[in-house]
Amino acid sequence: MPPGQNKPIIGISSCLLGEPVRYDGNHKHAPPIIEHLTHHFSFHSFCPEVAIGLGVPRPPIHLILKQQQIYCVDVSDPSIDVTEQLIQCSQQQDWQQTLCGYIVKARSPSCGWKSTPVTQTKETTPSLFDSGVYTAQLIKRFPDLPIIEEEQLIDVNCREVFIRRVLSYERKKRNAG
Repeated sequence: MPPGQNKPIIGISSCLLGEPVRYDGNHKHAPPIIEHLTHHFSFHSFCPEVAIGLGVPRPPIHLILKQQQIYCVDVSDPSIDVTEQLIQCSQQQDWQQTLCGYIVKARSPSCGWKSTPVTQTKETTPSLFDSGVYTAQLIKRFPDLPIIEEEQLIDVNCREVFIRRVLSYERKKRNAG
């Protein structure tokens, strides 16, 4: 990126930047990958679970399939349903309009992208894999936004494709505006 030129902004799950926001009070910092991407992008970190008021640490949540609908509920007490809160949270983040891409935490019930296990009610084996509730709403609002999970960035080819997609998305936004 030439000096003085603004870097495209990408959203990123806060735990991937080393913020201790996960349900167990830990993080999932991915330093080599993140350091490589800081040459290309600026980051906007966000944790939807913290944003909706879930504490750190907190009881874990997961996705369940009930009556053909996916819900995000407390693992121990499925009557605690945070699905609607996560949907509203995703829809209320005006800063998302400035993004040119998003790096999400794999298998997260809020942030995963096509990798989050979904179980039938009262079963432990996943019956399917889908996106987390926050990411699913993000995709509905911005269907062309480049999204990738941190684990996919380990593969150099996937990482380079993501970088090209983000830069292309940023060019299209700039030319449209």
